Amino acid sequence: MKRRDAIKNTALLMGYAVSASAIAGLMSGCEADTKTPANVWKAKNMTDTQLNTIREAAERILPASEGIVGAKDVMVERFVDEMLGGAYKPAETASFKKGLDDLEADAQATYNNTFAKIKPEEMDALITKIGKAAMAVKDQKNEVEPFFFALKSITLLGFFTSEKVGEEVLNYLPIPAGYDGDVPMSEIPQGGRAWSI
Repeated sequence: MKRRDAIKNTALLMGYAVSASAIAGLMSGCEADTKTPANVWKAKNMTDTQLNTIREAAERILPASEGIVGAKDVMVERFVDEMLGGAYKPAETASFKKGLDDLEADAQATYNNTFAKIKPEEMDALITKIGKAAMAVKDQKNEVEPFFFALKSITLLGFFTSEKVGEEVLNYLPIPAGYDGDVPMSEIPQGGRAWSI
């Protein structure tokens, strides 16, 4: 499957992959500060190490390719920082930060380097490892969702709600026209891409 198809499919399924807290944060207007330059912007709810870990982990989930922006390009880590600051419940925030710390510790123990500085294939191996661990406990009743699922859902949410993706990946019409509910897919602009909201 090509990345473009994966993004389309993910967009359709995203509603099922996002936690209630994430949806509540989005509905309350939570958005990333993408205007402040990188050398000035500071995380309010994560350490620098956690910020670097989420930046690289999110990019492994949604990497830039085929002319499509990736998680780093839309600054998903800034969205995550905002969500951890108010949209997530305290237990969810603590669990997510612990997951980032555990991922960092695993990188140090396995590869003797920070997660942000190991090779992409090594990052993939560690993310696959936490994914398998999450799948093993997914049917158990947990107070908070396993870190892997939280990581995926917040990455997808931050990516698909970003202005850049809304304008460059999804169809975008800044001033909507009339509604036509019966249009053949072949007549939809840009190869039938989903519409940005």
